[in-house]
Amino acid sequence: MIRKKRRSFSRACLDWSERQYHLAGALGEQIASRLFELEWIVRLPRTRAVKITEKGRAGFRDYFHLSV
Repeated sequence: MIRKKRRSFSRACLDWSERQYHLAGALGEQIASRLFELEWIVRLPRTRAVKITEKGRAGFRDYFHLSV
């Protein structure tokens, strides 16, 4: 269960390179893991960055009505 992890459940975290906030903690980890499983995002080679795939763009549009 997500709440039983040792890390915080959810918190905002300022990315040092982008100077933008992202969702950190167990909730952020679980969401990211699921997006990787669905192949909505992929990791860029030799970096920590991720890219939204075409499958992800369609998913965000169809399920969340978001244009990314």
